[in-house]
Amino acid sequence: MKLLSDRLRDARLQRGLSQKKLAKASGVSQSAIANYEGNTRKSPKKIFQLAQALKVNARWLATGEGSANDTDYPHSLDASLIISGESGTGAVVGQRKADASWPFQRLSAERIRALTDEEREVIEQTLISLVTSFESRQLKQRKEQQEGDA
Repeated sequence: MKLLSDRLRDARLQRGLSQKKLAKASGVSQSAIANYEGNTRKSPKKIFQLAQALKVNARWLATGEGSANDTDYPHSLDASLIISGESGTGAVVGQRKADASWPFQRLSAERIRALTDEEREVIEQTLISLVTSFESRQLKQRKEQQEGDA
């Protein structure tokens, strides 16, 4: 099984990107990318930014599970979950607000709205990739369970 360093380097080279170009596209420093590829950093904190810039599945990039090209997902989430709603919707640590449409307990909608459009786009793509990975894993587990029951 390949290491993260190998997957990252291979994906970058397949797309004809230098470390510098990947750094610019992902917002991750060139030195961090060199460290990941050199296997001196094990777990990138910005795996979703790297995956988005490389147009690969974040779970595959991080763990080697699934397919690198499994990025078949809708290109937008329900915008109301990310940027709309009245002031104070969402929730704060340890306290759930009345707006049940906001799914996060420790992250308020206000904090998301305060970000730039570009930053919200990164969050949206990150959530899409993460949710898609979880859905794929759940589907695989259900299939394995059904096969075991048969």
